[in-house]
Amino acid sequence: MKNQELFDRTVGILVKAYLNNTLQHGQPCGCAVGNLIAANNNYTICKRVGSNWLFQDGNINRVANWTEVHAYGEIIKDPCHDEEYKNGVSELLSTGYDTYETSMIEKAFESVLFTDGEYDCDRDDEDPDGYLGLMAVCDTLMEIHEANETEITAAKSLFKKELTEVG
Repeated sequence: MKNQELFDRTVGILVKAYLNNTLQHGQPCGCAVGNLIAANNNYTICKRVGSNWLFQDGNINRVANWTEVHAYGEIIKDPCHDEEYKNGVSELLSTGYDTYETSMIEKAFESVLFTDGEYDCDRDDEDPDGYLGLMAVCDTLMEIHEANETEITAAKSLFKKELTEVG
């Protein structure tokens, strides 16, 4: 496997996000890439009044800068030639992945909300806790890290929420 340490760290961050319910489709601070950025920069992910999620950086609540570079897995600005997007690029690179790889991860996570190639936020109820998106992210990590099926199956098995008995 290519870069086992980064792979393990990434899966660990996403498992924690899943178990702590800080994943949210369509929210730059709460999606898979947003959770990776938060964990790698010691940000807290918080939901403010309404449906917007923010990074808490010290005592400052703020939106994600990385969406200036790509959104829903599509690169919208050339980060190599636009100095004004350096904060967004810096956030993306803090994950250990380049902008193309973070774009792949984001596209995989959000893919469950696409119909005929178009993003449809009304489909959010089809994956409310992000599980299906995370399974797609694991498949993308397999490609990025050249992992084998056994390694990805083991990673996917970590995304299990404990069921509590009612009674």
